[in-house]
Amino acid sequence: MAQEYKVNYLKSVLAAVTQFQDVLKQFLELHERSEIAPGIAPAVVPKAGADVDVIANLRTELNRLAGEASEAAHIADGMLWVQGTAGQIDPIVNWRSMTEPKPIVDDTTVLDTTDYVIGRLTAMIAKVSAAEPPSIGPSSLHHVVWGAARKLWIDGHYRQAVLVACDMAEQYVRSLTDQYKEPGTSVMNNAFSPNQPRAGERRLRWPGDPNHQSVKSMIDGLVRYAPGIQLTIRNQATHNQSTEYTEQEALERLAALSLLLRWVDECDVLEFGPEDSSD
Repeated sequence: MAQEYKVNYLKSVLAAVTQFQDVLKQFLELHERSEIAPGIAPAVVPKAGADVDVIANLRTELNRLAGEASEAAHIADGMLWVQGTAGQIDPIVNWRSMTEPKPIVDDTTVLDTTDYVIGRLTAMIAKVSAAEPPSIGPSSLHHVVWGAARKLWIDGHYRQAVLVACDMAEQYVRSLTDQYKEPGTSVMNNAFSPNQPRAGERRLRWPGDPNHQSVKSMIDGLVRYAPGIQLTIRNQATHNQSTEYTEQEALERLAALSLLLRWVDECDVLEFGPEDSSD
């Protein structure tokens, strides 16, 4: 049954039941159990001297909270069979019965039910949370990407957010490689070129032995991936200005940019040295 419900919904129901239980305990502090005609007289009656206005306000609040928690017993298998009733009853929804003649529930039954439901919902939340895939939000992306996109993203301008993030990602690579005059695609090609840097150049190189297959694969992949970002994500955001992205479309593009900059941060910065003068 737990898989039928989303975590946020279960949490909202749990919060409603917890609030209901807290207010019910306040209500019961102003009452005492009736010892007269069990099953005929109300299960609880106001204590002598209890403030009737406070009781009335708590009763109103309990009715509201019982409504908010009206699905809790059903979800958590907290419904009860009570002799003399047709079918199962919900002790939370029927809490008022304890204050009325011929009560179908008493204070102990309702409190026991809320304890069980709270425990059951907590277990269901844990189970559903473990089964759900991890979520990613834009604020967890690379700081350059999210820092550039944040304001436009919050305002709902998703395509512009992607475009600005692309520009800032490009500037980030320019600053690391000291390239300020080349066009964007050339900047990426030069930055990740497998060749040694020439005079006045810097390269971004994946760390490790360049002869090792995994390192070689990263070097070869980055020299294609980085310019590919420019040719696809940036150019599309620039030239398709009449088309707005959905939030999901924009997030996927920002994630691709973020991944590139995560890899950039892992790269070594190579500079031209005397040993490279023969290139």
